[in-house]
Amino acid sequence: MSKRRKIRPAVYLRVSQDRNGKAKSVKEQAHEYGLDAADNPLWVEVGRYTDNDRSASRFAAKERPEFNRMVADIEAGRVDQVWMWAVSRQSRDLATFVPLRDLCREKGITWYVHSEERLYDFTKRSDVKQVTRSAVDAEESSEETSVLVRRSIRANLRDGRPHGNVPYGYRRRYHEHSKELIAQDPHPQRAAIVVEICTRYAAGESLNALRLDLTRRKVPCPGDIRTHKDTRPGYTPTPWNATTVRDIATSTVYIGRRTYRGSQRDPEAQHGQVYVGDWPALISVELHEQCVRRMRKVAEQPWPRTSRPRHLLSTVMCCCVCGEGVGVQHRPDRPVYRCPTGHVVVAQDYADEVVISAIAAWIERNRVARSVLRADVGEQVHAAREAYAEAEREWKDLVARADREEISVGAFAALEPGKLARRKAAEEALERLTMPGVLVDLLSDTSEPDPRRRFLARPVGVRRDILRLVWQITLQRTGKGRKPTPEVVAMVPRELFG
Repeated sequence: MSKRRKIRPAVYLRVSQDRNGKAKSVKEQAHEYGLDAADNPLWVEVGRYTDNDRSASRFAAKERPEFNRMVADIEAGRVDQVWMWAVSRQSRDLATFVPLRDLCREKGITWYVHSEERLYDFTKRSDVKQVTRSAVDAEESSEETSVLVRRSIRANLRDGRPHGNVPYGYRRRYHEHSKELIAQDPHPQRAAIVVEICTRYAAGESLNALRLDLTRRKVPCPGDIRTHKDTRPGYTPTPWNATTVRDIATSTVYIGRRTYRGSQRDPEAQHGQVYVGDWPALISVELHEQCVRRMRKVAEQPWPRTSRPRHLLSTVMCCCVCGEGVGVQHRPDRPVYRCPTGHVVVAQDYADEVVISAIAAWIERNRVARSVLRADVGEQVHAAREAYAEAEREWKDLVARADREEISVGAFAALEPGKLARRKAAEEALERLTMPGVLVDLLSDTSEPDPRRRFLARPVGVRRDILRLVWQITLQRTGKGRKPTPEVVAMVPRELFG
């Protein structure tokens, strides 16, 4: 009697938001999987892929890292079956659903949908049709929800009703049974903080001074209030930042107004228009205008920044997703390199150490670069320049002869590719022999034998120029909660020396 084969299910758990308590949380979904696994002893779980508070529609603002990890495991052949509570948990966007469905069909992977108590086998046309229909329904539900949300936003704008998160300094009262919003009132303690910030900023205090004072006094910041962090046992307040202070000091919410920032998905709304709200103001219009005028005045002032860069890899290292140069973000624990969109992030000291160690090793082993510093380099460069000049003259002479009609069009067409190829080859040979001055200085310096100390002895601006010349540096992604490895800083050599 043949032994039955074990099945390796990947368990995908996801929920976007559960504000009314009706959605299946990831814990509840995991519990349902446990019941199914108990009834199927042949299941050997590959792993659980949990995307909590992540939308699966085309309107999603955050990526789903665990979904991407599951797809990678499927492609690697580690999965036999995908378990999900419902098809909508996996995707509400056909652009995401169809590639995964086709991948599973190619790999012979089945789907078990708990809410339907059904196993989908993609070798069966009826199963493919049914699961695709479920995906279409999930996408349509998402689109309908989006329309209703936009309609609610526009209605609240017309009526002056609050919408979205509760602004710092306010609290909301809801009907005991219907949970309908009754009013947005000033918060007993935090409203005074808003008034204080606006008054002090209008009087001339800097954003940095305000944030330091609020942090020193252990005033809970808006982020802690929004995530209810301030209600947890052993709560330690998160430091304030200047951007949060500025937003409070210049927000129209605190004069009883609401500015609609707009959305590309809502062309019917008037973006940037200010609406009168139905909640009480915390500050006067005059005080608000003073804050706005001061902010604009500060923004119009020329940067006091010097020409000396301070960070080794800011704008030198690029994001692997969007290609933008990373900047430095100062976090409470330590500064990090982060792309403007937030695709990638890594501790600044870790990335700097990886690159410094790599450039020290490059200096030590780079025999090709040192060879161009030999005594005969001048003769080589001179000969390469002569070859390039000769190729350039031949190309220009050919063009001039064609313009004077000394050669036919056919002859020009036959000779042109060879002349261009020779000129390009001569140009590349010259570039390979011509080393930038900062590299010549770095590699020929004999005053410091240790390559690491030799590199660090250069000013930060020179170090940045050296890195740009030697490598194209890209910051890769690390999985959520995982420690970075040196491979997270990808350094692709540039062809400087052939």
